Amino acid sequence: MKENKFNKRVPIKTPDSLINHNKTCNYGTFKTQFKCFNFQNYRLFNLPKFIKKHRLTRWEVVEASFGNFMFLGVVYKVGVLSFNMFVLYDNLENKVYNFGTENLFIKKSKIAKTLLNKEVSEKTTKNDSIKFINEFENNKCQVIGHAKNKTDSIIFDFNLLTISEPSIVSIPLTNNNPLYTEKDLMSINGTFKLNGVELFNETHINYAIIDDHRGYYPRKSGYDWLTAMSKVKFNDEVCDFGFNLTYFYKNINQDLYNENGYWLNDKYYALPVVKFYRENDIWTIKDDQGIVNITFKVKNNHLIYKNLLLLKIDYLLAFGSVNGYIKTYSGEVINLNEVLALGEKRFTKL
Repeated sequence: MKENKFNKRVPIKTPDSLINHNKTCNYGTFKTQFKCFNFQNYRLFNLPKFIKKHRLTRWEVVEASFGNFMFLGVVYKVGVLSFNMFVLYDNLENKVYNFGTENLFIKKSKIAKTLLNKEVSEKTTKNDSIKFINEFENNKCQVIGHAKNKTDSIIFDFNLLTISEPSIVSIPLTNNNPLYTEKDLMSINGTFKLNGVELFNETHINYAIIDDHRGYYPRKSGYDWLTAMSKVKFNDEVCDFGFNLTYFYKNINQDLYNENGYWLNDKYYALPVVKFYRENDIWTIKDDQGIVNITFKVKNNHLIYKNLLLLKIDYLLAFGSVNGYIKTYSGEVINLNEVLALGEKRFTKL
């Protein structure tokens, strides 16, 4: 049998800061949360700090799967652009509820300095708010928020606890554009109400992922992305499971630097580079060694398109189910059968 060979990206000790004193970036896969980022010190074509500040993209997201629902809540900031987004998907009704701020240049977002020491990411407007209280040194995070549109309203309060090792990576999108991401698979307890009706039930399969994201994207860039979280049966054991698969369009060394991987109980395992192939509402995601082979059936979606001359956002958030498999390092197979999932196709000009 042909041996599967790919860079397994063994995590290394996290440095004091993502950006070094000599204005370079530390790239790689890391064991623990960063205490300091110092993006403003990065060389970035030797631009002044106030210009670099307006080039920096930052967001914190909660992706939650509870019962027959999936929810994405995000606070987003890049320069003067700032917004919240809340999207709830009801799998039984195949319905998408969209909430969120459309006033992109009003009321700034705050993004946490780190994911430690109760640092906060938040934004509040007249119609919505979201607040992340990050305490990952104690393996926990609280996410609180509410939102309303013309017909519906939501209110939520999640208490999240880490289940597994984190995925923490720093990627060179180009020689001059560093990107950091951290993703954590977490258990979830709390409350989520839609129009006053409680949707959260502790007896269901409930998971969440916190996604912290910071970096200097190239002027034109984007990515394909898919994630899911659920219980799976593996080696006659019911296990906590989740995966994250991303293909960054601009990444100068895909094999060495990527954020692809899966969580199985308390461990996180790297996966190879994958490609996304789309035919109408069917996405096929696979690598060239037969380790990942997943089909994502899109059932519904949420679209954002903004073209403001110097700024363009072309964004698709898709909800559906995945089938297929992921192979372990030893060649065993983790089978996925109708697992609720969400994916993105994103292109930006910033």
